[in-house]
Amino acid sequence: MKITFLGTGAADTPMMLPQQYQHSFSTEIRRNSCALVQDWLLIDCGPHALGSLELLHADLSKITDLCVTHTHGDHIDPAAVAKLAAGRKAPFRIWCDAGAVPVFSEIPNVDIHPLRAGQAVQIADCSVIPLSANHLVENSAEQPLHYILEYQGKRMFYGCDGAWLRADSFLILQQYRPFDLMVFDATVGREDEGIRLGSHNSLAMLELLLPLLHQCGIATEQTKAVLSHMAITLHQSYDCIVKEMEPKGFTVAYDGLEISF
Repeated sequence: MKITFLGTGAADTPMMLPQQYQHSFSTEIRRNSCALVQDWLLIDCGPHALGSLELLHADLSKITDLCVTHTHGDHIDPAAVAKLAAGRKAPFRIWCDAGAVPVFSEIPNVDIHPLRAGQAVQIADCSVIPLSANHLVENSAEQPLHYILEYQGKRMFYGCDGAWLRADSFLILQQYRPFDLMVFDATVGREDEGIRLGSHNSLAMLELLLPLLHQCGIATEQTKAVLSHMAITLHQSYDCIVKEMEPKGFTVAYDGLEISF
């Protein structure tokens, strides 16, 4: 399985990137979080997704499916989704919580599949299990989602946005243990840790969480634990995060990073 991080930032990344960062990836800027699994499954599609795919010279026609974590503007840009869907012979497939369906219902040439947390679906050769995330979309009925993806015997957890793990999601993670790769929300650094406690992780929270996942067998010594969704205004530099968190068992993602496992 392969995951490519198209963006590793949070909602505080400006929609229009500074000129020096528009034409190449850099650890000095973090685009809004989204990822490409294999070459055909997109997780979220925010304002920077198409630009990142262009930098990677990705074949957009190969991207057939979109899994939606939630519809906050840094994760989903309907105009970008519409561009991906346009001109295809087969409709572009969108997988999302039922409460998020209205966001996509007016986009032409899409096939929307409502998901229910805990119920597995088959997307091409990939088994996908949506999990309830501890996050909130204001004035909406949608339940934000994390994802388990299983492909050719390899298993991945993707968890951006959301704080800690909900009890129901934790039980499902136990059923599918162990994981080869786990991607964690790391929105908050060391400053102002309490301001987003209910909906995002801080570095201190993750330092507690990972050893507990090891104790439960969800993660093992072979599991690659990856940090993403890092707010640029709530963290120090990329190099500082690496220096602090890699000795504690974490890989710090950056825009354009590709991990095969």
